[in-house]
Amino acid sequence: MNKSLHDKILKIVLSGLFAAVIFVLTAFVPVPLGHGYANAGDAFVVLSGMMLGSWAGLAAGGVGSAMADLYLGYSVYAPATFVIKGLMAVCACLLSRSLKTGKSLIIKIGFVYAVCESVMVLGYFLFETVFFGIGIALADVIGNLLQAVFGLVVGTALTSVVMKTRVINEYMK
Repeated sequence: MNKSLHDKILKIVLSGLFAAVIFVLTAFVPVPLGHGYANAGDAFVVLSGMMLGSWAGLAAGGVGSAMADLYLGYSVYAPATFVIKGLMAVCACLLSRSLKTGKSLIIKIGFVYAVCESVMVLGYFLFETVFFGIGIALADVIGNLLQAVFGLVVGTALTSVVMKTRVINEYMK
């Protein structure tokens, strides 16, 4: 098997694995927040974008998160979640290109997560404004901000540890 085909198959497999991890962390380890919930899935959404690149990260983050919404009964959110979480992974891919090593690595990682989580908060705000009205959208901002902080803290810690391994260097796009 040539290297190019091997790399494509590996990326597909890793994308599926990331989607499965995101689904499990989102669906089975939720922290209820009123109208929504916090979860560690965002940490892997962003990490998938960093490691797999924009398209495979989009697929992993979008599919895993949207499937969790469907499973948990938030089906009205599933299409928006697919787009929003997919955009988070694409954003992570683009921003993580400057991440390598250095003293300020944890600050850089935190910045990537902060921007990606901002995409999530803004995305759900826009979706809810259109479909449910500004009142519900504004009320849900607090829950989404709590999810964002949770994702930022968990994701920054996870990514900081993973970046110290050779695994991230092998797959970082």
